[in-house]
Amino acid sequence: MTSSIMEPWRGKNWEKHGILILGESWYSDVVDLNEYVEKWAAGTLKDGDYLFSRLFNICMSDANQHTSGASYETRKAFWDAIAFHNFIPWSIGKTNKERPKENKEQNDYERAACVFEKKLFELQPRRIWILGKTQARYSKPIVCKYKKSCECHYKISFHPCYRRGATTESLVKDWKECIGDIKLFS
Repeated sequence: MTSSIMEPWRGKNWEKHGILILGESWYSDVVDLNEYVEKWAAGTLKDGDYLFSRLFNICMSDANQHTSGASYETRKAFWDAIAFHNFIPWSIGKTNKERPKENKEQNDYERAACVFEKKLFELQPRRIWILGKTQARYSKPIVCKYKKSCECHYKISFHPCYRRGATTESLVKDWKECIGDIKLFS
């Protein structure tokens, strides 16, 4: 299922630290992330967003912030401090029960690789948090190629929605390793 290509989210302050969070893929209709993040921050998404909430809770754990009690301003400030992109930037199905295709007839990861490479060199992040071990098999070689042309640090983690292996503690540790001594709100 390939429709339109989703553009990366670029928070208004993301270039200060150059942190890119790289997700795997999108489900349902492709949306404008500018509108989507605004609705998530305001808490007006019809069904919420488990991934966005989990990322916020993980990345903001040092600030003792949690989605349920965070203000709109705090939620938006987090997203304004980062960039977010999905390796496969198109919808792969109606629900998260559908997975990207990875077979001889169709390989969404291989098709996404050239799109991602262009976006990576366009964004020029200095830190990349790669979410998902499967997509990392395809994104890591591109990130390593990019890394040769600039100073860039990356960390690969289990996807936060992967129930087996993606503990909050391990993801917080990976996030901290990815960003090093960067303070998002200093």
